[in-house]
Amino acid sequence: MPTPNTSLRLEASTLLRDIVSRLADGTGDVVFAARTSFHAASILGWNDAAAWFRRELAGYGPDEAVPAHRHVVATVRDRPHELEDLMEQAERKLLSGLDGKPVRWQLKYSLDQLVEFHETGRDVAVHSETPGKYARSHEETIVFSAGIKLALDRLPNEIFLWASRSYSTLQVGSYVGDILSDYRSRVESSLANLGLTAHFDAISNGMSSDNPQDWRQAMYGIRDILRDLANQLWLVEGETYPLLFNDQKKPIRVTQNEYVNRIWAYLHQKGVRGATGEYLRAEFRRIHKLDDLASSAKGGVTRDELQLAVVAMYAVIGEVVTRTDMLPVLEIREGDN
Repeated sequence: MPTPNTSLRLEASTLLRDIVSRLADGTGDVVFAARTSFHAASILGWNDAAAWFRRELAGYGPDEAVPAHRHVVATVRDRPHELEDLMEQAERKLLSGLDGKPVRWQLKYSLDQLVEFHETGRDVAVHSETPGKYARSHEETIVFSAGIKLALDRLPNEIFLWASRSYSTLQVGSYVGDILSDYRSRVESSLANLGLTAHFDAISNGMSSDNPQDWRQAMYGIRDILRDLANQLWLVEGETYPLLFNDQKKPIRVTQNEYVNRIWAYLHQKGVRGATGEYLRAEFRRIHKLDDLASSAKGGVTRDELQLAVVAMYAVIGEVVTRTDMLPVLEIREGDN
């Protein structure tokens, strides 16, 4: 599902803020809060949250897990009057013999039904096919008026916590979105100046496609962008860079195929060293992981792997753009190691 645009995020943020405000001061109606939360989650594309609110509003199906706030203690009142009623209860395996004893019960009813039961104070009958119907003479009656009140008291707290956390997430996300927008602009501008955007066609096609073959081609596009970037920025002759070392304590190789190392060497020559050493080592381990992902494209790649690779590519290029002058290195200057 596409990322919700700014206006939808703003609408959802306003809805969530209203829910938090109403529930915090005790003026919020639980049904209204659930419906509004469902709408907010839906327009954000948060499918898990939307499904939860849909179940709260419409009720839980026979095979659906019921959340903890709907687990209550109830009592059972048996109402058999004739032998056939007793036989029917035994066949249906109802809770016969527990008259007046507490039992654990899961409230699968719709939210409107729970509110109705609470407001009317009516008992609720158990029926194998139509739960929620009122008692017939031969059925058991589940008495959990206190349990319904407890569930209705719990739900606003659950909604409040969800809405509060979601609102905070959207607020922080807005700031992050602004930062990433500026970051993306700088990266794309540099790519355009370097003439590397031709590879973006394959990436764009892959991101918008449902075809695994296009995902693989997009991976190749990512690899080609990094290789071309390294080829333009690292113009030093020689197969190794003597100032950085691999895990075997040998100088790293900077041949044409070692484009990750070439970018690493370029950054090192541009003074990205010293205090940032540990950070850079972690960053370039991530670059090597990206290289592995690109290589794995030969055997197939998932959409999630492609998305991860695209984000990592931007981070790698952003490292170069924000820390250097983007002018090529022609010769090695040893300076301070």
